[in-house]
Amino acid sequence: MKSMSYFKLDKKDKEAFYQSQYNYYQRFNLMVVIVACLASTTYFISDCQLFDRFAFETILPRFAILIPLLIYIYLQKRCKNYKIMVPFSLLIPHLIMWGTIGAIWFLPDRSHAREGFIIIQLVFLVVSFAAPPLWASANAAFSIANILLSNLFIHYEEFDLMMSLNIPMVFGMCLVVFVITDTYYEHYVMKNELEASLMQDPLTRVFNRNKIESLINDGKDLLSISKNITIMMLDIDFFKRVNDVYGHDKGDEILQFIAEHINQSVRKNDVVIRWGGEEFVIIMFDCKPENAFGVAEKMRKSIEEADNHVCKITVSVGIAFYVDDYEKTVKRADEALYHAKQTGRNKVVSYGQMLEEKAVNNSEKQ
Repeated sequence: MKSMSYFKLDKKDKEAFYQSQYNYYQRFNLMVVIVACLASTTYFISDCQLFDRFAFETILPRFAILIPLLIYIYLQKRCKNYKIMVPFSLLIPHLIMWGTIGAIWFLPDRSHAREGFIIIQLVFLVVSFAAPPLWASANAAFSIANILLSNLFIHYEEFDLMMSLNIPMVFGMCLVVFVITDTYYEHYVMKNELEASLMQDPLTRVFNRNKIESLINDGKDLLSISKNITIMMLDIDFFKRVNDVYGHDKGDEILQFIAEHINQSVRKNDVVIRWGGEEFVIIMFDCKPENAFGVAEKMRKSIEEADNHVCKITVSVGIAFYVDDYEKTVKRADEALYHAKQTGRNKVVSYGQMLEEKAVNNSEKQ
């Protein structure tokens, strides 16, 4: 795997990667922010030591950090978007640094400022684990800007030494952040490959039934993804005969051919699932039944006319518009498929069409 290959991801995939990185480090990030904010308030003790009395002057700059800390904790429970939470966490060490600068303004002895800033640089580093590396690098660079700006009115002792200590730390932090992100990317790729293997049929390379579970996890319904959903159920006609006459290896080739043909016939965002044996389920999002019927009919004809290098095959397709839940809709598509097979095979039948035909047959019998 090439180093830093996450930079080559397109915008959508890169956002998914950074969101995953934030999710992975989220709890760690929260603990770091809490510990850093609380630890920064303990500098008040050293303020009192420097004043040789209770340091009333530095109470506000030292303890003001608790307000953004409480806001951050509140947001952590309600927002999972890295685009919001990562900038907030990156802001925290800046607020700690400016709180420290505010306290330094009142201190009688400012010679210890450089040690305090070096400690704060470590906070900049650890909160960057959950951040995109370019964000983290820019954030670390702004810590130097904080020092430069505050020196205009504080005039630090041994300012040159302070800069010579902090600037290399910033470069080192940037390097570490890129290495950490690259290491997590390897984990991310392996995790995605494992998840894909758990949801993929090894023979046809389309999804297996686990894909349905991933779509409706956390109690969600498919309607939360799209308002117009049509489900098809496709079955290869007389597939057992193919296995009996040509052997199971050729039967596998037919299954692969059908899966490839379905993928070519539907859109990229539609979901193709090997339901079992020679049955496939296709979930079409933002697709009304009449449009799905046209897609299914075109697919049926092309499969019938195509040369699969084994034998001539046909398929039957049942279609149902999504209502209530996926199990009920799949059952309706299955009933429509059964009706297609019972009335001649090699055809497409919708659930509504099946009900109409059954109603006509019942009226004729009466």
